[in-house]
Amino acid sequence: TKSASLGAITEKGNGLYEVTLTTGTRSSLAVITASLDDVRLPLASVKQIADEASASLNKGDLTLLNTGPVTANGTSQAQASARVLDTNNNPVAGVDVTFSLSGSAKPVGGALVVKTDSKGIALLKFTNTVAEKVKVTGKVGSGTPQSVEATFIADRSSASLNKGELKLVNTAPVAANGTSQAQASARVLDGKNNPVSGVDVTFTLNGSARPEGGRLVIKTDSKGIALLKFTNTVAEKVTVTGKVGNGTPQSVEATFIADSASASLKQGEMKLVNTAPVAANGRSQAQASARVLDGKNNPVSGVDVTFTLGGSAKPEGGRQVIKTDSKGIALLKFTNTVTEKVKVTGKVGNGTSQSVEATFKADESTANIVGSNIKTNVTKITADSASSVLYTVTVKDALGHPVPNMALVWSDVPDGATLTGQTKTNSEGKATVKMHTRKGGDAVLKVSVNGKSKVSAPKIIMEQSRASYSHQMTAAKLNAILLKSHDVLIRFTYPTKGSGTAVFTFPAASASNKGARIEIWSHGYGGVHVYINGLMLKQQYEAAMYISNGVKWTRTR
Repeated sequence: TKSASLGAITEKGNGLYEVTLTTGTRSSLAVITASLDDVRLPLASVKQIADEASASLNKGDLTLLNTGPVTANGTSQAQASARVLDTNNNPVAGVDVTFSLSGSAKPVGGALVVKTDSKGIALLKFTNTVAEKVKVTGKVGSGTPQSVEATFIADRSSASLNKGELKLVNTAPVAANGTSQAQASARVLDGKNNPVSGVDVTFTLNGSARPEGGRLVIKTDSKGIALLKFTNTVAEKVTVTGKVGNGTPQSVEATFIADSASASLKQGEMKLVNTAPVAANGRSQAQASARVLDGKNNPVSGVDVTFTLGGSAKPEGGRQVIKTDSKGIALLKFTNTVTEKVKVTGKVGNGTSQSVEATFKADESTANIVGSNIKTNVTKITADSASSVLYTVTVKDALGHPVPNMALVWSDVPDGATLTGQTKTNSEGKATVKMHTRKGGDAVLKVSVNGKSKVSAPKIIMEQSRASYSHQMTAAKLNAILLKSHDVLIRFTYPTKGSGTAVFTFPAASASNKGARIEIWSHGYGGVHVYINGLMLKQQYEAAMYISNGVKWTRTR
């Protein structure tokens, strides 16, 4: 620094003296003292000021008053100080400094041209609503501009998770295999929509979802984003909720689906929908259900199940490759015209096949009897309660399958006849019935099934029972005969001439012998004395018929 100096003193006359003051390089007040003959003269002072002509903004003289980051909330201020000096480094007051600001920063009061104060300093105050770096440039006249950089950061005090800022990174469904990850991104913003870093976001997950590492509280990164990664082993909708402090929570929904890569048909997942036997009529359907699961037992939709059918069964529409529905089920419908066991096999890809067995049976709804399916072992029997005819009936459906377990209804059974045997068809569709009778005549039995029309069986001739006696027929003997037959031809025989008269005694007419017919042949020499209804009748060389009405016996011929 160079101080002010005085040159030589010269006398100008009349007590006038002159001296030259040369200023120094420092702006200051120069005080000049003078004396004459030891007498102090009045003081003189010269103010030395900065050289405005050489004023400039030098490197390093544009600085930030607060070097720390400033909150970008539109009110907190950053301040840049520009110190203007002349060539001798004296602060220059009253000089215009022209500032410029990059980005979204705004000067307080709106002025970007600021005059230097008495210390040569121009102070620019500015704010921002955007978290960013702001370049502040200052310039004096046409001099070299100088720059500094101010930093504006998000306002943590107004940090919040706004609507629409919680999103799924991948909106597509995620495999519920316990390893594939869904990701939810929560972007935290301040009141001016600047991303806020270093803020805790608290997440919650419903259902069976699990966060990576077990952490549900995650700090935002430099972009204000907190990223939650999570997995699941259950195919389901999962609500993901995020919250900052006491702010309003936001939610999104993630979808976990079955893992088709691990889809398989497991043991026990191939079943018959209807386990009862199905009519083999070509129309009634059996149904086999194959439920496809992934490695975590979630039903897998849209997977092809390949079915095969044994025997003569035919799949509906000819399709044996069926896709699983939303519940992971592939349903095969199939029919048959053959009564048999059918093995149904299902398989997914190259996995292990599973099987079930369906049963097709005769169609009971079309069960019927035709005359040719009623057989008898004889064409005639004796009306003695011992002789019998065996009827064999075969019941078949419309396709000719024998129908088991069908109840037969017999009708037109003659008076005095008795049926014994099966009332239902056996496993071969056959039922056998025996008929015994105590009365003679012709029998045409009828049989029906399922309420259908009656079908006539072959005609059976029921012949009279025959007995031969000599001499005497007591009431007791005749009663014994009547227990077995109500239609009896009795012949009396005599070994020689003159053997005498035979005696035939009828028991009293009663309900037990009602309808009985007794025919007596009396061709012997002596004839027959018939004791009947308390009377005695003589019968010789003739055949006579006696019938009981339960009250009395009457001779009809």
